[in-house]
Amino acid sequence: GPGGLGGGGGGISVGRLLDGSWLSELPSGQPVAWVALVGQEDGEDEQGEALVVARAVHSTENGGRTRCRIVAHRRPLRPGARREVEEEVNRINWENQLGVRAHAEKPDGDSPPERAVFWGERRRLDKQLGLAAEKLEQDLLGPWRFLLSAFWPAASSIEAA
Repeated sequence: GPGGLGGGGGGISVGRLLDGSWLSELPSGQPVAWVALVGQEDGEDEQGEALVVARAVHSTENGGRTRCRIVAHRRPLRPGARREVEEEVNRINWENQLGVRAHAEKPDGDSPPERAVFWGERRRLDKQLGLAAEKLEQDLLGPWRFLLSAFWPAASSIEAA
């Protein structure tokens, strides 16, 4: 919708995204995790930038009522960390676009040797993107990346810890 995020006819307004009220619309027990980059108001000064990693943790109380808590961590970023990762991903994307365009313009681009060259380049770019993702995980998310994991322990085991 207007001023919202999401595709298809619906979405979440930025205000609702920020205040967390959108969580009430999720089905009970729906796993959800998110990351937000926060920083200086002017967006140029990287002092004070941080990554907030959060996850909704559901548990069932006695009586069958579902309880939802938010587990979140604000991780300060070293100056320049976000920009380095962003520039690397943009560089890989640019190389990919150039390669796809160059391949599409070749008259023999669909020949077996040219397809082999194209897919070899794609594998190289995929490897670079994987390395950039690892850097993002290490430099930006750090040990808090577990909050984004698909494999999440049952809420009862978290509460017992």
